[in-house]
Amino acid sequence: MDVSEAASQLLIDEAFLNELPPGIIEILRAGDNDQYLETLARLALQPSKSTIIFSVHQALSVEICSRWLRAAKSGLNAVEVFSALARILPSAPYLTPYVASLIRVQREGPLTLVFAGKFDATSRIPDSSLQAILLALCRLLQFDNQGFAHLVLPAQLQLLLNHYHLSIRYLAIRILCLYLHASESALQEMVGKYIGPEDVQGHWDGKIIDYRFFSLWEEQRLRDMRILQEETYRKLAAPKPPPAASRIIAIEDLSPGTIYIAGTLFPSSTSHPSAGSSLVMTRTVAKNMQLFAEAMKSDRPVLLTGPSGAGKTSVVRETAKRLTVDNDMLVLHLNEQIDAKLLIGMYTTVGGPGSFTWQPGVLTKAVKDGRWVLVEDLDRAPAEIVSMLLPLLERKEMLIPHWGETIRAAPGFKIIATVRSNEDKDGGRVLPRRCLLGARHWEQVYLQIPPDDELGEIITE
Repeated sequence: MDVSEAASQLLIDEAFLNELPPGIIEILRAGDNDQYLETLARLALQPSKSTIIFSVHQALSVEICSRWLRAAKSGLNAVEVFSALARILPSAPYLTPYVASLIRVQREGPLTLVFAGKFDATSRIPDSSLQAILLALCRLLQFDNQGFAHLVLPAQLQLLLNHYHLSIRYLAIRILCLYLHASESALQEMVGKYIGPEDVQGHWDGKIIDYRFFSLWEEQRLRDMRILQEETYRKLAAPKPPPAASRIIAIEDLSPGTIYIAGTLFPSSTSHPSAGSSLVMTRTVAKNMQLFAEAMKSDRPVLLTGPSGAGKTSVVRETAKRLTVDNDMLVLHLNEQIDAKLLIGMYTTVGGPGSFTWQPGVLTKAVKDGRWVLVEDLDRAPAEIVSMLLPLLERKEMLIPHWGETIRAAPGFKIIATVRSNEDKDGGRVLPRRCLLGARHWEQVYLQIPPDDELGEIITE
């Protein structure tokens, strides 16, 4: 991976460099790749540096988080990592799996005490760590309430409503209200009951703030993050002379928790990722792989379009193989004869006449298990099936009409669909009309068919 431009961008950012000691600057300038990546990971834990590092080195964000996770296993303050993840997820939602991984690898310490479910565990946590954990949990709920609600233990939070630190009381109230989807008036009523009219002074990203203005501080933080990211992207995209020094990250420099696919890094869910490729990596195939890999970092479902022979299905299967999810991936071939009951589920007889049980369909199982779902030739699916998929595309939820229940997709769930596109008389790309339903919910990627000379190379291989 060539990260020379991003590395150079950091070294000309005066506001960033002014806060660093000379030894750190020298590592960023001339250190080897392992030193460079370790230094980035340590600096990115700091609230004042997280956004700039993840904006400039977006391509390395997965590697930074993998190094955080590895360090947390061997004694690094896991609360710092938890706090840093909560800060950056709004701008990098594809890093969400690292929150669960961090909690899972903890065997002792504050995070374990908070999320282990023990009733009075918070009383054994230092106040500074407890406040940092509560602030991070509040941010996670604001980012994705449904996805992180399982981390909330209301009984523990109730104990904190009488904590002697008012900022801890306030954060406990805030988290309870988010968890219960309470109104702003209910929040203010609880603040008045448990805190009163006093100022609520507490630590917030290296500052002391009045937590009564917490919402304003958070809105400003997110606004500043967006502005900094936009400025950084604009600087990186602007024409400029080649960087004075190169920084090429080799696959060997990456940690075991990171997988490299066509210029994009992914978290590894196994210590034995699949090696090698079943595809002949011509220039066009490599470009198609790169476009799909980049799209997979989006939180939205991915729609692959392109002419017949562009290798849409092959690209998906190759990526799934590299990430070791190919064996669990559900592949659907939809047409007019498909019955929605096979996807959602149906009641079946068991044990004799008059006895019925609910049998979930293949799609329902995949949603619950957090698996990839590949929908081949989405344009051939009947409108009824496409309409049934809309809640999954929009909110990652599946409606079960017979139960009157809504199933939230488990972590890891991803819908990928393929559509054969055609060209109009002017050479423009035309998608089948049926695919326009829910079009705004897709991350669309157009794949090209390899030219004749590359096809000859593929056949030869």
